[in-house]
Amino acid sequence: MKLNGLLVQDSKPARVKGWELVFNVKGIPLVHPGRANAIISKNKEEEIHGIVYAVPRKDILLLDNQNQGFHRVEGKFQTYDDKEIDGFIFTAKKTNIMPR
Repeated sequence: MKLNGLLVQDSKPARVKGWELVFNVKGIPLVHPGRANAIISKNKEEEIHGIVYAVPRKDILLLDNQNQGFHRVEGKFQTYDDKEIDGFIFTAKKTNIMPR
């Protein structure tokens, strides 16, 4: 299956501990006012739930290109059937964060 030009080989619902979602990424006024951003949480019990996707290594550079305003950070994900998966999460670069 193709998703945003990426070949998705597999996908699973999963969670990552020690992260939280905040709505602090700059958007385009009147079009896309802002977006959620994954950040490392001060509370290690916080977790984000979502979908992990398996893509070929060659597509990781395409993903990096599609997410230029973000850093790729490695992490460990727990699937809902209790398997641990190594992967990465994108978090906004400081230049894309809205001031508080």
